[in-house]
Amino acid sequence: MLETHPARVFKLFLHRESPRRLRCVDERQSDYMKGVELPGATFSVIDGMKNVLGLREHDAWDAAKRHRIPMSAHVDNHHHYTARGCAYAAVVEHEPKLVGAPESVSGEERLERVRALGGVISTYYGDHARNSYAILNWFKDASIDPFGLRLNGIFAFNCDAWAPEAYAAQLDLSKRDATRLRNHIVTAYENLIHKKIGIRRIVVLKPGLFEKWQPPEERSRR
Repeated sequence: MLETHPARVFKLFLHRESPRRLRCVDERQSDYMKGVELPGATFSVIDGMKNVLGLREHDAWDAAKRHRIPMSAHVDNHHHYTARGCAYAAVVEHEPKLVGAPESVSGEERLERVRALGGVISTYYGDHARNSYAILNWFKDASIDPFGLRLNGIFAFNCDAWAPEAYAAQLDLSKRDATRLRNHIVTAYENLIHKKIGIRRIVVLKPGLFEKWQPPEERSRR
């Protein structure tokens, strides 16, 4: 158990991260622990594009490829290394309204799209922790260090809420549509955490008025 406010502890585990790499919000051990974190990795970006731009499934993937959105998905060892190992993928397939997805889409179909596009297919191992936390991070260009958390016995799902706007810029979206894309993904994460995973509280990491995150090595030079 954390002995102080969780946000104070989680801020200690922020590290520099680039939206050029993308992974899911899952808190388990993976063979790919790099990148910003969004629900279902590329999957929630695709659903956001479909909602905001009114695209069909194949058109959204084509646009994502054209605009160099990172391609990433995952499986796990409990579901025979299939797309069912991703909670977001399973929800979109069976309960799309829960995460605001415009339609049901097979998780396996999406997994094969990522594979065909040369994306990263990672594998998660082990069980979910009994006392997992959930984080919503608004510190730009930063994510939560999954290794640091695990070494300290802390397990947390994390969504980097700033990252969708970086992808919106790659997609050349208007400011209004960029906000809609971000809100779609953040709301999908909140619903996934509360209604599917069952964590009641999300710890929000948000900069104060004059606060800007800096990596530890830069802070030490000041």
